Amino acid sequence: MTIKEFLQVAFGQKEGFETKEELLESEWGKFQEEYSVDQVHYDPVKMLFKSYIVDEDVRKAIDEKHTVDLMSHLFFNGRVTCLQWLQRNCSEIRERLCASNRFC
Repeated sequence: MTIKEFLQVAFGQKEGFETKEELLESEWGKFQEEYSVDQVHYDPVKMLFKSYIVDEDVRKAIDEKHTVDLMSHLFFNGRVTCLQWLQRNCSEIRERLCASNRFC
């Protein structure tokens, strides 16, 4: 939450604070504007994107390029196509997420 956001809510310019899910969806939208994700990979990559932001274990596996460690993670559920996509795009995704230091 930023000071601007707090003041907007305090002075009635905004009804309330965005939920965690709304913030994740907003960041996903920004990511999609920059990077193309095909339909085959859309759902698993979106899940991975959100998990990177909220789950320290997922973030660590990706940051350390231990993508195989994701296979045992609950969210991953054995989605091999997502793992393949991640291995091709891992550094690019990390750069995007860490660009503003909001998630790293």
